[in-house]
Amino acid sequence: MAKDTLFGYSINTVIVVAAIAALLITQAFTVIQPGYAGVSITLGSASETPRGNGLHFKVPFIENIIPIRTKQVTVQGTANCFSSDLQTVKIAFNALYRIPKEHVVDLYVNYRGDRAYEELLNPRIQDSLKQVAALYRAEDLVKSREEVKIQAARLIRKTLRLKRTVGVEEMVALEKEVRDIEHDIEVLPDDKNKQAKIAKFQKQIADVEAEQSKMMTSTALVELVDLPISNIDLTDELEHAIEQKQIKEQEALAKKYELDKARKQAEITIVDAQAEAKAVQIKGEALRSSPEVIQLEIAKKWNGKSPESVVVSKGGANVLLPLK
Repeated sequence: MAKDTLFGYSINTVIVVAAIAALLITQAFTVIQPGYAGVSITLGSASETPRGNGLHFKVPFIENIIPIRTKQVTVQGTANCFSSDLQTVKIAFNALYRIPKEHVVDLYVNYRGDRAYEELLNPRIQDSLKQVAALYRAEDLVKSREEVKIQAARLIRKTLRLKRTVGVEEMVALEKEVRDIEHDIEVLPDDKNKQAKIAKFQKQIADVEAEQSKMMTSTALVELVDLPISNIDLTDELEHAIEQKQIKEQEALAKKYELDKARKQAEITIVDAQAEAKAVQIKGEALRSSPEVIQLEIAKKWNGKSPESVVVSKGGANVLLPLK
């Protein structure tokens, strides 16, 4: 019987106690890896303070620590939009985002922290891209990819900071008001009152932004790092129509170039002809005012020999008569 005991207890008892102790130890500690924060859940209640990186003690079988990723994540997505001329446009994007450590508990409790993109970020991306795309004609969207990205990202960041009591539609309406004022500034005519008008519009923008600030929290639950647009896809019919339009525009430019070239050449010919006529006129006037110039020119060209013929005027015509 002595061989079946350890420290006065049976081997089976010792094995059971050791297994229970090992289980308690593994349940009592957890490790939070870099790039994550832990949400502590005790009997269904979440702690307001997130756990940082490293080894943490927890109450076995009662407390559970759930890791939430806080390092940057990149998700590819698409948004089906309509342009201002009611053309279907498909925008492909990459959403770069991260979850601030101080908001992991709020996200887990209210939005499911492991689905922050699906439940919080993506709906705002979809709505913002639709709002911005509706400001452009389809063919202008392709040319204005960077502007679309900047405007959409700005709207997304603002809607992510909205207080829960504020609807997204209110922020979108205010953002449209800002864009309308900015457009009014761009089309202002150049006159002596322009600067005063710009100052007035800027004051209106500041008032709208102040109203927006009242609707937003200090930081967003999810931080949008960037929103690169990888592609803006139009329908095949629209792409073909745009291609044909560009071909015609190039042909028109080529014809305009040839026309301008011909017009320029004609202008040069006219100028040359006018210059030549002017030179002849000046030379004729000089000869009329100084007949001796003709005699001088004859003298310069005489070879020293007597002339063999002479020109005489007869009946209004010049006749060449031989002298020999």
